[in-house]
Amino acid sequence: MSTTTKNIIPALHIEKCQYKGAGVGFWKGKKVLVPYTAPGDKVEVEIVKRKKSRLTGRVREILSPSPYRVTPSCPYFTACGGCCWQHISLPCQRDIKKEIVEEQLHPFLPESPGGIEMVPSPVSWRYRNKMEYSFGYDDKEGLIIGQHYPENYRDIVAIESCRIQPEVFDQVLECVREFFQGTGYEPWDCVTHEGFLRQLMIRMGHNTGQVMVSLLTTPHPFPEVQELSSRLFEKVPGMTTFFWGTSSLPADIFAMQEVRFHQGQKEIEEKIGSKKYRISPM
Repeated sequence: MSTTTKNIIPALHIEKCQYKGAGVGFWKGKKVLVPYTAPGDKVEVEIVKRKKSRLTGRVREILSPSPYRVTPSCPYFTACGGCCWQHISLPCQRDIKKEIVEEQLHPFLPESPGGIEMVPSPVSWRYRNKMEYSFGYDDKEGLIIGQHYPENYRDIVAIESCRIQPEVFDQVLECVREFFQGTGYEPWDCVTHEGFLRQLMIRMGHNTGQVMVSLLTTPHPFPEVQELSSRLFEKVPGMTTFFWGTSSLPADIFAMQEVRFHQGQKEIEEKIGSKKYRISPM
């Protein structure tokens, strides 16, 4: 859609945020969704998608910033599709998420008195216990590991350190990236369905410290798998489990059709309260 005055909303007031983080405003009787905005923002918007019931736009200029805006601490924010809230203060995020949950539950609990109670997490960063990464190339055709750009299922942004995952995951990324550099193993292309390296999944039991690394590739020989596994066990604290599995599915999802190699425990454990859970990559 070309940029013309017809596609520009000169001043849109963002009233709230919805699921997945898009700000919501109203223009000429239509709902307008604008990613990376905050309640209270006044923005100039370019319309990029039109549907009968709503419009989707992107920010051209922040005319008047929301009082709830903060500076994102992650250098990949907006480039990486993994986060959508870092530009909003934590207290405001809690209010937004509480409202979203209440809206979703209202059809089933219409007479719920006083809404729900929001219990904030004791940690703001490094809280994830599972991350999935894809392989790709940078501008110089160097191998990278990272996340897909928003609304882009082919290209990825290289990630060296993610603030929502445990620090040990950063060490896994570094180890795997260094191992495959210069080996000739190519990233899998979700359009052409060619290449070898598909995805990397990392899990950790926060209350046990056990780490699992699972590599997904296409069904081709990988004689260096023992070397990679041994290097991970040597360099990654808490490393207990490694899997190499393959998939020929065209969908860009982590789904092991066949386990080709395994080292260490078959599962990691996590404790939640008095309960123990066994977690596998399958």
